[in-house]
Amino acid sequence: MKTISLLIFALIFSSTIYAKPTQKQKQAFEDKYSKLAFDPKTTKIDNNFLGNYYPKVTEAAMNAPVKDEYETTQDFKNRLNKWQKTPFVGSLAPNNLMAIEINKDSLITAYDADKILMSIYPPQTINVLKQIKTGKTQKAVTRMNIPFTYSTEFIREAVIENKCSLFTYSHCPYSALTFNVESNEAKQQKWRFFAIGHLTEPFYSNPKTIHEPRLDEPYLTITETYKLHMEIYQLWIYSLTQQEVIAKLEIVKNTDLPYEIYNLFYTNTIETPSIAPQPQGQVEETITEPSLCTPEKRELQRNGQIPWPLPCTDREMDSL
Repeated sequence: MKTISLLIFALIFSSTIYAKPTQKQKQAFEDKYSKLAFDPKTTKIDNNFLGNYYPKVTEAAMNAPVKDEYETTQDFKNRLNKWQKTPFVGSLAPNNLMAIEINKDSLITAYDADKILMSIYPPQTINVLKQIKTGKTQKAVTRMNIPFTYSTEFIREAVIENKCSLFTYSHCPYSALTFNVESNEAKQQKWRFFAIGHLTEPFYSNPKTIHEPRLDEPYLTITETYKLHMEIYQLWIYSLTQQEVIAKLEIVKNTDLPYEIYNLFYTNTIETPSIAPQPQGQVEETITEPSLCTPEKRELQRNGQIPWPLPCTDREMDSL
């Protein structure tokens, strides 16, 4: 995996290295990645599976249509719809489900040995790749003519900005993603993580931040971010020791998924509850669970003073 990461850096951040890979080397490397839409029901993940190629997906996202002021909304929607359905590599199109391997260091984990339970806290901004380059030490003076020296650092990072945030009220209801795993496996964590999701607007952005050096913070940091915007539905964990997927964690609850997305992950005949026909004249009885939301809890929830799971839904937050 270290060799793969280094080569990816060479392809994405080629301007920062001296020996650029040849077109033949780049193509040979890209061919190792999947050029198909990810199918959660049939795709086999093994040690050789690399998922979809982040740079190619980013390149496609960069070319997403932008509305022209002389273009009607309907014309733009038609152009956007055509772009979303047009393959950009192999048969993979922008509106297809994708699996992108992410950096496990961007995830916070905690293990409970008594419950043999692993908890994972995925951030909204998920790191895929990161490169840090240290520059020369520089000299400067403050406005009060106090001399000081500062270090320089240049950071380039490739990230996924997840539309589904764990800090929203209802869209992502889990404060942690949990699964059972034996302590030896949990301690080694020889795992690979795949984010499963779709591209979402604005598809791509490229922000740059600069931290100016000060006397109390004597460093100059320039960070350039290649940001892919996605909605991540699940996080899959592949164990290199067991050579199989050991967890498929729902970032979005399956009951919250749109019907067409739900069908990509689950088999209707097994996991979709069937509705039995009702005899004529008989009204189906519905059972409504009592709400836990009260005016007092609503106020605490609004002020961020109540832990997960939150008692009030979005509708109750607006109506009470």
